Formats: sequence, structure tokens, C-alpha cells
Amino acid sequence: MKKEQIFDKAGEFLKTAKKPFLAVVGPTASGKTSASIKIAKKFNCEVINSDSRQIFKHVDIVSAKITPEEAEGVPHHLFSFVEPDQVFTVVEWREMAEKMAEDILDKGKIPMLCGGTGLYINAITKNFSIPAVAPQAEIREELEKMTNQELWQELNKKDPESAKKIHENNRRYLVRALEIFETSKEAKSAQEGIMSPKFESLILGVSVNREELYERINKRVYDMLENGLMKEVKELLKMGYKKGDPGMISHGIPEALDYLEGIISKEDFIAKMQQVTRNFAKRQLTWWRRDERVIWFNPATFEITNSPEI
Repeated sequence: MKKEQIFDKAGEFLKTAKKPFLAVVGPTASGKTSASIKIAKKFNCEVINSDSRQIFKHVDIVSAKITPEEAEGVPHHLFSFVEPDQVFTVVEWREMAEKMAEDILDKGKIPMLCGGTGLYINAITKNFSIPAVAPQAEIREELEKMTNQELWQELNKKDPESAKKIHENNRRYLVRALEIFETSKEAKSAQEGIMSPKFESLILGVSVNREELYERINKRVYDMLENGLMKEVKELLKMGYKKGDPGMISHGIPEALDYLEGIISKEDFIAKMQQVTRNFAKRQLTWWRRDERVIWFNPATFEITNSPEI
């Protein structure tokens, strides 16, 4: 099989697209960032972050943000601009990302999305109509008293279609879906639709086998610890941020807080963080494997390949 087929595919797309948008997707720790840099340098792209964890300030290590060295001079946007205790909606992100994409196109360059949040990417590439319900403090206060399981069960009663798409442990999304229902008296899923996209998009998916992905995830956890993950979490606490804040639910932070509070041992923290990250990777793959638009490729050779099995 010819190497670097994905470059050929992207090149063909860019020749005809009037308002092009590239997107690089795939599970966490799959080599998505490294692959995106190579593609960006090949096609003169600027990268727009599409990871809902990496928008927050002060969570660099735990969210695996790209470093200046890893960026290799490729401009990156929409990282580290939201305080960890602030709510930031996908509607707000889309407005900023679309404006950024227009600015990049005006410079004669190509905008590229890279990140692990499928909802962010689809908000642009499918141009979802997203319910514009402002945060409701009183409703949220009541919902926060409920456990994750109770939230999911309540959502399943009121909006079963949304409940199918939201994992039981994704507390923030569960609260948001219930907030929309209680405010508008209409299911979130009923208010969502697809409009004509503003951009033409090509979605490229990083494909790695399960064993390699799990090895990468396990190693990443140890690397994060060596790079100062615990120090980062302690600093967040010193700054006044607390468990449950929007920016404090990134994979690794709740587990780190349990360790710092003496609830679990360091060994248990490592095992738990590796497990929740593997589970997250599975959910990401489930999301993208359903999307027939994704063109999967091997990040080592850039050959077009089959979607990954996990």
C-alpha cells in the first residue's frame, strides 16, 4: 500500500473546497497531536483546539496540552482561556472557533480542528443547532445534589434520546441536558438539528490497534506523574478551585484529589486513572466509528486504513 495516502486525500480535497476545514480525530493517547502537526506543516494549517478540557487554564499536564516544542512553530488557538470554575458552552466555543477559522482562511491558510471532543467537532462540521439555554443557577444547585446515576436515570425518563448519548459518569453533560429540559420544558434532543455547514470539512481519523493504544495510555499516566501532575492539582486547590468545578473534572483530577485526600493509595490512583482513560478512549472510538465521514489512517505511515477495533 502506498505510504502517505492521507496527504494525497487531503491535497485533493483542498484543491476543490471553497471554505475548507481539516479535522484530526481519534482516541486520547493515539498520536493525534503528532500526526496533526505533520499534516499542518504539509498544508500550511493553523490548529484550533477542539478539546473541551484544554480550554481551561492551569490544567496543562492533566489535559495533555501540546507544548511549544511539540507544536514545532505551527500556530495553535483556543487553549487555556477559561477559568476552571467557569461554565463555557459548546455554543460559545463554536462562535469563537468559526471566527478563528474565518481569520485563518483570510490569511490564505487552512484551519484545522484537533482534539478529543466529538461534540465540538460536529458542532462545526455538521453545524448542529444547539439549544441556547443560559445556565440556571437554581436548577443546577438542585441537580448537583444528585448522584451521577440519579442524574442519568432522571434524564432517561425525560429525554431518553439524550440519555443514550451521554455516559453515566459525564456529570457535566447530564446536568446540562436536564437544565435545558427544566428550563424549556422540551428535551434537548428535540431542540437539536443539523443546518447547512458553513465550511467544507475533511475528517481524518488516527487508527491504532488496541494493545498499542493501551500501552500508550498506561505510559502517559506515568509520564504525567513524572512531569508534575500532583503539583499541578495542588496548585489548583491553592488557587481556590474545587472538586466539581467545570475544569476540575478532567480525567485524572478527581482521582488525584482522592489520592491527595488519602481515600486511595498512589498505586490505586495509577490503576484507576489508567482505567478511566482507557474507558474514555473506548467512548471516543465508539463515537467516531459511527461517523462514515471519517477517513482512518495509520499515524506512522499515513496510509489509509480500516477504523480501529477496540
